[in-house]
Amino acid sequence: MPSKQNRTVIVKGDQIKVGNNYQNISMNLGTISATTNPLKIVAVMPRKGTITGVDLIVNTAITADDTNYWTFALTNKSTDGSGSTVLLAATDANTTKATGGIGLAAYDTTALTLSSTTADLNVNAGDTIVLTATKAASASNLVDLTVNLKFKDR
Repeated sequence: MPSKQNRTVIVKGDQIKVGNNYQNISMNLGTISATTNPLKIVAVMPRKGTITGVDLIVNTAITADDTNYWTFALTNKSTDGSGSTVLLAATDANTTKATGGIGLAAYDTTALTLSSTTADLNVNAGDTIVLTATKAASASNLVDLTVNLKFKDR
């Protein structure tokens, strides 16, 4: 009798097991226009955990610039939308500024800087995580922006 084979189908936005109890949730947010200030849902947490990293991926490079830049914030809105826990450091490290910020290379992961407050990185099942991308001046579009949220169970 043939043996059974386990098959996994991965759907856009699904979690991927990456070892032990570490997980990824990737969400493609499409193109973020340089003329908007959007708030986008990145994930609804499947279980209790701790955020261990956040990466951005775009398909068109964003050159770091001190006038035309993006600022990224990630917020845990809790299960009822009233939460305001900030998951990223509120520093230039989470911008595309030339001074202290980051450029985004096309088709490459760019790590954002997490909050230094460990308790802020803890999430519960059902918590909604949102990204705010705020543009300054004439920042280029974030073409085909994908956010990769890394977490581990706790």
